[in-house]
Amino acid sequence: MLTQTDIEKYFTAEKQTALAFIITGCVLLVFAVICWLALKTPAWKGAAIPAVAVGLLVIIAGYTVYNRSDEQRISNVYALSMNPDQLQQRELPRIEAVNKQFRYIHIAECILLLTGSIIIAANRNKPESSFWFGFGGALTLLTIILLVTDIFAAQRASQYTHQLKSLLQQ
Repeated sequence: MLTQTDIEKYFTAEKQTALAFIITGCVLLVFAVICWLALKTPAWKGAAIPAVAVGLLVIIAGYTVYNRSDEQRISNVYALSMNPDQLQQRELPRIEAVNKQFRYIHIAECILLLTGSIIIAANRNKPESSFWFGFGGALTLLTIILLVTDIFAAQRASQYTHQLKSLLQQ
C-alpha cells in the first residue's frame, strides 16, 4: 500500500538522481574540453564526442526531472489524502508512461552499447584509427553507466507503480 512516506521517498530519490545527472553532465563536459584542448591525441578527441553528447543529454534530462519533482511530490501527497481519484486519473497513467519509456531507453542504450563495442573491436589494432577507438571506448563506458543508473531508476518507478496500483485496488 502506498503511503505519504512512499511518495516522499520516490520523488526525493528521483530529485537526488536528477541532481547527480546534472553534476555528472557538467563533469563530462569539462572532461570533453580537457580531452579536446589539453590531451589532443586522436583517441582523446574521439572520447570527447560521446562525452559531450552524453553530458548534454544527462544535463537536460536531469534538469527536467529536478524541476518537476517537488511539484509532483506535493501534488501526489495532497491527492493521497484529499483527492485519491487524481492518483487514478493522472499519476497512474503518468508513471505507466514512464515505465514504458524506460523500456525504450533500455533498448536504445543496449544498441549504443553494442555500437560502441563494435567500434572498439573494429579499431583496436589500428593505430591510424585511434580516434574511433577512443570514440567507441567512451561511448561504451558512458552507455554502461547510463544503463546501470536507468535500471535502478526503472526499478524505483516499477515499485512505485506497484504501490500505487495496490492503493487504488482497495
